[in-house]
Amino acid sequence: MEARWYQTESDDALMADVQIEDCHPIIVAPTGSGKSFMICNFIASYLTKNPTAKILVLSHIQEILEQDFDALNEFFYGIEVGLYSSGLDSRIIKKITVAGIQSVWRRPELFKGVTVVIVDECHLVTIKQNGMYRKFLSHIDANYVGFTATHFRLGHGYIHKGPNNLFNKISYDMSKPEIFNRLVDEGYLTKLITKATLMKMNTEDIKIRARDFAIDELSKRFDRDAVRDEAVEEIIEFGYNYKRWLTFAIDIEHAEHINSALCKGGIHSAVVHSKMHKSKRKEIIQSYRDGEYRSIVNVDILTMGLNVPDIDLISMLRPTHSPVIHVQAIGRGLRPFPTKTHCLVRLCRKHKKVRPNQ
Repeated sequence: MEARWYQTESDDALMADVQIEDCHPIIVAPTGSGKSFMICNFIASYLTKNPTAKILVLSHIQEILEQDFDALNEFFYGIEVGLYSSGLDSRIIKKITVAGIQSVWRRPELFKGVTVVIVDECHLVTIKQNGMYRKFLSHIDANYVGFTATHFRLGHGYIHKGPNNLFNKISYDMSKPEIFNRLVDEGYLTKLITKATLMKMNTEDIKIRARDFAIDELSKRFDRDAVRDEAVEEIIEFGYNYKRWLTFAIDIEHAEHINSALCKGGIHSAVVHSKMHKSKRKEIIQSYRDGEYRSIVNVDILTMGLNVPDIDLISMLRPTHSPVIHVQAIGRGLRPFPTKTHCLVRLCRKHKKVRPNQ
């Protein structure tokens, strides 16, 4: 696979920055722009200049680990790639290793020879000094770089700025309007058409916990028959000409109720959430990917790591203050597909209280 112009530019920029002392750079790559390929491309460039180097790719999301491992095996055909993750039942270390931070943070001695660590979805690294990533990185003599589609955290701001930041520079930012719009114009990303739902979700007086709406209060207010029925009717109406639907719900019961309503409405739909066994969840997601389901409803499971290019309708029925959740969720529709001209994003419209004198 030949690198695209922006992948080459990002690789050159990252290679230049990673050689600077105490520079820990990140690449901002929108969903669908080929992040896994960029990681592979950077590793290839780095190993060309540093043939004896060892590379470690870290994440704490199982789906991301699997994607990176598969991409690296395909890219470096004939070269063994290690996978160290208890969740994936593998503890193999090679010149290039993909690892779950939960499995390795207490065992940094296994990776003493690593030269560069790549943190995939680096926006998820906590700003706390006692987090797993920081403890692990403090015990190995290696530079580290990050890849993400969202280079900010709720309550902190940009992850490369401010106190306690682990990363300190953006090498290349594809979320900039001039680059992002060019990617859309050239067909590397799909155009997003965003429209508010006709249904209003009044979040006034909903408590804020951990800088976002309290899930239990959201559920109590919006997981009701009248609200759900209106939401589902709208999804079915606006989804008539769309082939692959993705819905984000508030909590598990909300997701199951929405899915039941979709099924009653004649839509072949499925639901995935954290209480399902991983194998069952994986089976359903694969069936959705294969086109057996037109719709899938989830709770924070498919915000990251879902690669289904033909998704063309996204419904956000979970109000949120988090720009990360918002950007990551709608990013599932950015991947291009031959029969797809755009992705319609339906965002829950917040009800505005009207004053008596208005």
